Amino acid sequence: MPVEIGFNLPRDARNITGRKLRELRHAADLSQMELEERLGRLGYELTQSLIARIESGKRSVWDYELALFAKALKVPVWRFFGDDAD
Repeated sequence: MPVEIGFNLPRDARNITGRKLRELRHAADLSQMELEERLGRLGYELTQSLIARIESGKRSVWDYELALFAKALKVPVWRFFGDDAD
């Protein structure tokens, strides 16, 4: 089923990557601090508080950050978009 994208949607409905980040982080059994440490080992500094803001939909994710999250969580980037069944 196609995902409808529009600016009429509530802010939290527009930022699916934040919710997926939380889901994937939990599936990897990582805390936000542990994810922060993994990102640091990849050479990217992103604090636990910024990770929390992303997961809550208060901060958007840049494309290069999404690639780093995928690498840190050891998942393909497509896992951040929509349902896993798609």
